[in-house]
Amino acid sequence: MIYLFYGADTFSLFEALRALKEAVGPQDVRDSNIIHLTGPDITIERLRNACHTVPFLAERRLVLVEGLLSQFQQAPRSSRRRASSPAPRAAPVDSTALLGVLKAIPPTTDVVFVDGALQRENALLEVLGPLARVRTFPSLRHAELKQWVRARSQPKGLSLTAEALDSLVSLTGPNLWAMDNELEKLALFCMGRPAEGKDIGRLVSSAKEANIFAAVDAVLEGNPSLGVNLVHRLMEEGQGATAILAMLARQVSHLIQAREMVAQGVTQSEIGKRLGLLSEYPLRKTLEQASRYPPKRLAALHRLILKADVAIKTGQLEEGLALDLLITEARPASG
Repeated sequence: MIYLFYGADTFSLFEALRALKEAVGPQDVRDSNIIHLTGPDITIERLRNACHTVPFLAERRLVLVEGLLSQFQQAPRSSRRRASSPAPRAAPVDSTALLGVLKAIPPTTDVVFVDGALQRENALLEVLGPLARVRTFPSLRHAELKQWVRARSQPKGLSLTAEALDSLVSLTGPNLWAMDNELEKLALFCMGRPAEGKDIGRLVSSAKEANIFAAVDAVLEGNPSLGVNLVHRLMEEGQGATAILAMLARQVSHLIQAREMVAQGVTQSEIGKRLGLLSEYPLRKTLEQASRYPPKRLAALHRLILKADVAIKTGQLEEGLALDLLITEARPASG
């Protein structure tokens, strides 16, 4: 049997893949009967040998082919227009020869092609599609993600209030690896009682990002009392002053870069990739903030952050005082 698994939701993809691995046989024979080939190292001869080897003390053999389809991706049209002399790309395996290998695989072999998100215009996808059982794993949308969280929480003995569910989904986004980890922490912390909104704020890693967004807003909008409050709350949660400064500097840098990319017409998804913001919440908040503040304000705040960092590291100011002074000095001039 030939399978084709691809998509941005790698968590669900690998869970589906684990089920196929378990079907190979007992744990002690799986290593001998599961072969893993990765894109750059795949040759037709290696694939043929892997597919035609007889299973060892098991009824089936599994061949995982990872990253091959992405070698057949075409560069976006805009990228092709910008590149005056694109670098030559290594030729993928010959699709006709690959098709010949796959049509001759014995019934005891399963071949699984595994990849991330793919474009529709993928030459190998068109070739393999009719031969394979195809499963796509797109990132879950908001309503789907809520359903997934509810279902995933039950076996962990965890329930969430409506407020907690909304907050968790908004903060963590569609990264199911991170979401599952947050659910594990909440289940251990709540010990059978429903998780509430305050539990999300206390435990969920992304909640600290939310406080940083709020602190940056407070500073840039000239609300030093709120800014001091939010920063001190982060310190009470165990964040050191240097770490808070790094988070502030990172966010302000993101705002400066995001403004420049928006002005250049870069798409929202591409901005997220370039900034490393792959979840919906931090990317949305960054773009919202970037649209509200002029570059001069952002640059001035960045300089004050660096000044506070130097003052702490050279012993000129105590950590808490340096942060308070930073927030006060960042207040915009009246008039």
